Amino acid sequence: MTDTLTPEIARRDAPARLADRRDLPTRVAVNLQHLLGLSTTALERSVRGMLDEFERQIVRLADKALNNEQENAYFDTLYIVKRGREEFLSRFMGVIESAIARFDLPVPFKITASASPSISRNTLRLIDADDLEGAVVLDDVATKAAVRFSGELYELGHRMGVLAGSPRIYAERLPLGPACLVEGLRHAAEPLALSVEHRSLLYRAFERLVMSDLGALYQVLNRSLIEQGVLPRLHGLVAAAAGDGVESPKRPASLSPVPRPRPADAPTVPQPAPAAESARSRPMDDSRLQESLQTLRKLLKQRRQATVHWVDRVELDQALADLQQSPNTSSDIRRLGHARLKRIVTEQLRARGWDSGMRLRGEDSDLIELSSMLFEYLSRDAIEDGVTRPVLIKLHVPYTRLALHDPQLFLRRAQPARLLLNGIIEACRFGIDEVEGEVDFTLSGQIHMLVDRIAREYTGNPHLVDELLETLSMYMANQTKRTDAAERRHVAAATGRAKLTIATTQAREAVTERLAGRRPTKLLRTLIDKAWIDALALVLLRQGDASEAYRRRLAVVDELLALTDATQPAPGLLSPADLRQEIEEGLSQIGYHADDIPLVVQKFLSPEAAAQEENPSSQVELAIKLKNRARLGAEASPAEAPIITVQADDSPLNAAEEAALEKLKLVAHGTWFEFLHGAHGVKARRKMLWSSVATGTCIFTNLRGAVVAEQSLKQVARAMSRGEARILDLDNEAPVERAWAQILRELKADTPRP
Repeated sequence: MTDTLTPEIARRDAPARLADRRDLPTRVAVNLQHLLGLSTTALERSVRGMLDEFERQIVRLADKALNNEQENAYFDTLYIVKRGREEFLSRFMGVIESAIARFDLPVPFKITASASPSISRNTLRLIDADDLEGAVVLDDVATKAAVRFSGELYELGHRMGVLAGSPRIYAERLPLGPACLVEGLRHAAEPLALSVEHRSLLYRAFERLVMSDLGALYQVLNRSLIEQGVLPRLHGLVAAAAGDGVESPKRPASLSPVPRPRPADAPTVPQPAPAAESARSRPMDDSRLQESLQTLRKLLKQRRQATVHWVDRVELDQALADLQQSPNTSSDIRRLGHARLKRIVTEQLRARGWDSGMRLRGEDSDLIELSSMLFEYLSRDAIEDGVTRPVLIKLHVPYTRLALHDPQLFLRRAQPARLLLNGIIEACRFGIDEVEGEVDFTLSGQIHMLVDRIAREYTGNPHLVDELLETLSMYMANQTKRTDAAERRHVAAATGRAKLTIATTQAREAVTERLAGRRPTKLLRTLIDKAWIDALALVLLRQGDASEAYRRRLAVVDELLALTDATQPAPGLLSPADLRQEIEEGLSQIGYHADDIPLVVQKFLSPEAAAQEENPSSQVELAIKLKNRARLGAEASPAEAPIITVQADDSPLNAAEEAALEKLKLVAHGTWFEFLHGAHGVKARRKMLWSSVATGTCIFTNLRGAVVAEQSLKQVARAMSRGEARILDLDNEAPVERAWAQILRELKADTPRP
């Protein structure tokens, strides 16, 4: 198995398996075997869960890919990981077993860029940038975990040192330590040959889902060694050392500490009275003990106050300014969460030279905590793979500085920075993340420009906020104007189509009534169905059913039926000249070609003359021309056509669908709906821009005013009954106001009542 280990872990004299360590004492071997079993069970479960989540993340990113090349790259990575996950687990657990097997060898784990085996140690070469970036990420992951679980690693290092017969084993070379695990991750991921971007995603998934649970694993391992009698009292010694602020001295627990000389001004603490003393002396001793205790507490308070160094507002603002310009701040907030900003600020202050006795003043600490709560709640409402969450991460530190400069940010709704934050969030969520169709790259670029300027240029100058707020307001106002204009065009077009549908239905019913009991020729029926019904509908739209023009158009139907049926007498409603003129005028109004109109008229009014022409048009040719003619109202361009066309739905509705349909008929235009579509139930907001009870259709638009669906009311009612659509009860509160209301409710619920 040694050929599966990395050069940093495997050596010729280092065993690859625990079973190969026959030189170990029996008790040590049993303890190590037990630790290996516990760690294998926990880590294998965590790593499998990490791979599952990584595959789901790759699928989500593929759905959001901007082009086919990027999408194919994501799916290639998904295929590679699925195919190689068992080998990944085998290589990872092999590193863990080898590390435990050679736990007593003083070789630290190294997180370095992999080198080619053909390069000798005396040869100089540049490290590949991709390998260096991966090494930096892994080093960051290991360092953060070592700091986070320093207490558990301290105990485990002491106990592993006892098994090895050596002093405490430090985290850098501790089996099952963070450095060991990330080296196992690097070794396991090496055969996958992932790209730099996808490999970084894998490393961060490992950090979130495996490294975050190490505290529980280390506690289990320490508890197992305690049960085997390995330093069972170490925890008490660690706690005592932590209380003194220094590492506990290396001496047996049975030895008493060396007494220190008492200062001259220190109070004398009397020893408790022996148990054999009489009850008569106990009240006096209790009083003296109480007085001494109060004196000790007073001295301790003075000592604490003398060692506390309060961070002033200027120094705190400078630390936040450093974080604002640091490229690692966004990744730290993304990894730790908005709620850990105070911890990040504390680490930055220590990097600036502040000692462990520093403290933030009460008001500053509260402002940072309120800012963290605000951005945490704002992030909860954003979709996982959208642009809103990265934008909030970039804005968190600058807005914390804004809150320190002007606490009115949390109080006044009209505060400019608060208005700007509301505008950016609404533009990201409602203009980009939750919009169906193509991404508005212009809006996306505008938002990123504003956010980058805040993160890069804000230094406490309020004029920058005013300038950016004005820029955003002007852009969104223009966007609203464009949206309103587009919606007006859609409403006008939909209203016209509805009126045409009603008129066509009325004309068809009138013609059907006249055709009852008649047997017209196929050519005449084609003329009526494909052309004359449109001519009747056009007159109905322009002049109504009570007009003389509409009666003359209906009379044309009667006259043509009489001409083609010798058994029926001519109604005599129109003279031959008027009949010819009416047919020519009607066909011309509906867009019939000028060269074809005489052929139609001659075919029906003068069939003998049509037969004597040199190139007579046959009935088949004329019928084909009539059938191929574009119908009235069917001239919409493909760009203006709805994404989802209305389909006939004559199936009966059940009770729930009938109730939903009746509710839909009362919904006002402009009401927002939420639809679920896709296998993953992706939510999409749509506005019911227009609906018609007469035609049973409705039009939905997205947040930019583009038509995304034209459906029948029955289709929407069925979707509502299945839970795939619902009416949104939107309030007019801005995102920041909604977040503050939720924070206030939770704080009140968590506050104990007196």
